Amino acid sequence: MFWYRERFAKFTISAIIKVYFGLYENIRNILPCELFDQAMTELTKTILEIPDLQAMQPDFSVIKILDKESCENIQTVVFGKLDHTLRLLTTNNFPEQLNKVVLMLKDKGYATEIYYTSVPGFEYALGRYDQLLQQEQRLHEEKRAEKQAVGK
Repeated sequence: MFWYRERFAKFTISAIIKVYFGLYENIRNILPCELFDQAMTELTKTILEIPDLQAMQPDFSVIKILDKESCENIQTVVFGKLDHTLRLLTTNNFPEQLNKVVLMLKDKGYATEIYYTSVPGFEYALGRYDQLLQQEQRLHEEKRAEKQAVGK
């Protein structure tokens, strides 16, 4: 499905860095056009800004896989799930800890997709924990009120 990833990976790291930072005037001479376009499309899809995050609906069923304190420490949050693939959002400021999380999730049977964001984008995504806590508190209060109503 992602055949271009293999072909793209065959190029040297220095060529990738030069392409990424625009050091070559005509990057299409370095990579085949369709290969470059597909690779860059894939890359830009994995970088999420605040408007991208605002457009997404939080998946509260997976957000608690990592506790809030751990998320704050490693600047990584689980924000979605597709089948057995968890979507992680990170600033990548702590890559070693991120790798540990990915390995831990792999041991639990999950594959991961990593998306990158800025620190403000991460802080916005981390606010989803507060949304989850408010939702849980509201449900708890509704259940308590329902019990009181039935008990009377």
